Amino acid sequence: MHIIFSYFWRLCLLKADPMHLPERTVVLAVLFSSYALVALCAGIINYPTRTSAEVVLILSVGLFVQLTLLYGILRFKGAHQHYTRAVGSLLGTSALMTLILLPVNLILLKSELEWLRAVADSLTWIWLAWWLLIGGNILAKVARLSLAQGAILIFVTELLSTLASLHWVGEL
Repeated sequence: MHIIFSYFWRLCLLKADPMHLPERTVVLAVLFSSYALVALCAGIINYPTRTSAEVVLILSVGLFVQLTLLYGILRFKGAHQHYTRAVGSLLGTSALMTLILLPVNLILLKSELEWLRAVADSLTWIWLAWWLLIGGNILAKVARLSLAQGAILIFVTELLSTLASLHWVGEL
């Protein structure tokens, strides 16, 4: 377990290569299950006014849009054979980053201290920049793009998946 955590932490620090992730169905299934569990728990905690069904719908639509766009990007770049590694790397790092962001979100939800909420809000923006670098780095290495191109594509993918998710729960 330590080796797996260490690998994804190194991906988060931009020191590992997503191409080193084993391309096995069982690895992807474990990463998908881990991501789903972390994302579901975080979604229920971060959005206490939403039902569990709404959280599952938001996560499902968002993930479907992201995976579809990712496949399209990799297909366009002629790197679709690396789809499993890209998905696994993004799921693993996303689960880890979600765990890192959870305490910050709890401060935003629960704290009545304005200065603490301002700090937490700033940390959220730093987290977003870090996530765009991680996702951009993964996409850059898998699809042979520049880091900037990868980060922009990850941002657009995240934006479109968020908009689609909000549309499906009726908030747009």
